[in-house]
Amino acid sequence: MSTPHGDAEPVRLHVHGRSRTDSAAVEQLAHELTAQTRSQPGVLTYRWNRAVDSDRWLIEEEYSGTEAFGEHMAWMASSGQMRNLGGAFKVEEVLILSGDADLVGSHLSPLPQAIYTVIDAL
Repeated sequence: MSTPHGDAEPVRLHVHGRSRTDSAAVEQLAHELTAQTRSQPGVLTYRWNRAVDSDRWLIEEEYSGTEAFGEHMAWMASSGQMRNLGGAFKVEEVLILSGDADLVGSHLSPLPQAIYTVIDAL
């Protein structure tokens, strides 16, 4: 089955990290990125979640396929949002829940020293 953006398998990610600055700055960036990202073609889910009384965050992302994810990552780099994200938020781990791990991983290279793990579905 083909998706509207041309790939057969959606890409699902969970990004774990923490605030580098005060949480209010990260929350503002999260609102901005959410509005911009949700308007992109092939974005199915993009949601930031903050742990209660903590500087820890989880970003849930789902794209129609690798092409849509690649376009999102290219936009993050070209728009300067990757730099903004890196200044406010430290990515600690990226969990690849679905999608071609090699292709998805190749798009994660702008994240400095990001650790990514493929989760096998049962």
